[in-house]
Amino acid sequence: MKIRFYLALWISKFSRISLKLLKRNASHFPGVIALKICPDFIKRIDRAKLIIGITGTNGKTTTTNMIADFLEINGSKIATNRLGANIDTGVATALASSVTIFNKSKKDAVVLELDERFSRRLLPDVVPHYLVVTNLFRDSIKRNAHPEFIFNILRDAIPSSTKCILNANDLCSSRIGDTHESVYYGMGKLEEDKKQNENLIMDYSICPNCDTPLTFDSLKYHHIGICHCENCGFESKKADLLLKEIKEDKIVVDIKGEEYTFPKVGQTVFNLYNELATIALFKEIQFSHEKMCETLKKQKVVNTRLDKDSKNGIKIVQMMAKGQNSVSCSRTFDYVGSTKENKAILIMIDDYFERQDSSEFIGWIHDADFEYLNKESVKQILVAGPRYLDYKVRFLMTGFPKEKMEYGAEEVEVVDKINLKDIETVYILYDTSTYHLVDSVKKKLISVIEKRKSYEN
Repeated sequence: MKIRFYLALWISKFSRISLKLLKRNASHFPGVIALKICPDFIKRIDRAKLIIGITGTNGKTTTTNMIADFLEINGSKIATNRLGANIDTGVATALASSVTIFNKSKKDAVVLELDERFSRRLLPDVVPHYLVVTNLFRDSIKRNAHPEFIFNILRDAIPSSTKCILNANDLCSSRIGDTHESVYYGMGKLEEDKKQNENLIMDYSICPNCDTPLTFDSLKYHHIGICHCENCGFESKKADLLLKEIKEDKIVVDIKGEEYTFPKVGQTVFNLYNELATIALFKEIQFSHEKMCETLKKQKVVNTRLDKDSKNGIKIVQMMAKGQNSVSCSRTFDYVGSTKENKAILIMIDDYFERQDSSEFIGWIHDADFEYLNKESVKQILVAGPRYLDYKVRFLMTGFPKEKMEYGAEEVEVVDKINLKDIETVYILYDTSTYHLVDSVKKKLISVIEKRKSYEN
């Protein structure tokens, strides 16, 4: 078996170098080869002194990139799967890059995004020193069933030696702390918080102990917030690291009774949770407040999740809205709908791979809050992809005016139908599987904007 391991390691490394030379994405295939040759390849890799895992339904890739960037900015040599290859093959690829050809660790740290559904096969072999859990939400019903199902998988797979960094405001994932050593991060009561749920879905509304309806003292979105049970006394976890105030360019955080300010990396509440998770982790690793502030000032949300540009005075914003994930889409729709400028929105969130040889389950679109986009400031919505008629029906159910909609099966071709009159910003909302189409769509959009400018002149 030792011979098989080294054969797997060497061929994996060779294939990674070859793919890089060909300017191909080498985040997945080297691991495929390694695991075919040696099924317990991950378990046999020499370990770095610091191994950090990141998992959860939403926010994994953003948080992974923040943590990886944080370490690199501070001079650490790391191996990571920052592009989101988070199942066994992607993890094997990242780990293979962390060792020499003689299986000796050559990195200071390994930062791994880990698929929550795959955790039962990954965590026992990876054995991270720290595991950041962003949240657990309803996701693709075909793959993830219900968040309680994923919770049970994750809780049972976490090694006893792993310290967990948990979201105190998440009623699901925070309960991992009942069985594992944990540190909690969260947000306190803020002025903009809600008392009643306004989202279509809320997976946790009754007490897990006595089935009594929970009382929410503050609610951020869906089931994320601070609550208690009037009947048995159950309550949300107390955060060791608690965001108390959000300012224009900074956040105020209480850490065990002392207040600290940190630069604000993202503008949305869900990205602030990713930042809080990062701060909580590096507080545990014992980075100073000064060092964390200095580092966070140099960071931004990874551009595969959020990117901005402009052409001839029109802003172009690219944002991810994970298809088949009603919570992720609702968060993105809420942010886009709440912006004040006049906007056109191009939506391309069909699963790219399922359109090839499968059939996407469309029930999730009736759980997503498309209502957030039925605003006066939304001057036009363009829907693209094979399921465009399903989205058309969903928008009509919100009361969105039919005359302000355009649609079609081909993403690039739909751009020709955009009406740029009085438009200040164009939003391109895409799925994880359609990100590779964004460049073509953006190029076409820029061409349309330039033609309009030329016509006006």
